[in-house]
Amino acid sequence: MPGTVVYLPQGVYFQTAAAINATPWLTSDEKTFLVSELAHYQAGNNCVALSVSGYRVADLIDGQIHFGGPSGTCGPGRGGVAILWGKVSGTWKVVFVGQNTPMCADIRTAGWKSTIPKDFFGQQCLEKGSNVPVDYKP
Repeated sequence: MPGTVVYLPQGVYFQTAAAINATPWLTSDEKTFLVSELAHYQAGNNCVALSVSGYRVADLIDGQIHFGGPSGTCGPGRGGVAILWGKVSGTWKVVFVGQNTPMCADIRTAGWKSTIPKDFFGQQCLEKGSNVPVDYKP
């Protein structure tokens, strides 16, 4: 059963594993997963940051990956992509990542079998053959 939805309108930025691990509202498995995601995206570019703009307790995190520019200046406000992380069959994974409205079929293919809260990336998706976004239905 999905948990409480929490929106973080300003987003919370993470550029270090220590910052993720110091966050009291993340569970230990969420912290472990986000630390591994940060390490993955920072490989070769330590100016990458993750942000979380909302989460549903125990199963879903709405966020972004922010990429640093050639100047090496690190901080929020750089280019990036939206990402939806979810707990699928007991394991955290990337459900979808991109800059455009995702295809509903791609979210289903990722194994997501629940609703997606309003304003989360992927809550609005495209069914095959349509360019009109609809609410995601598993």
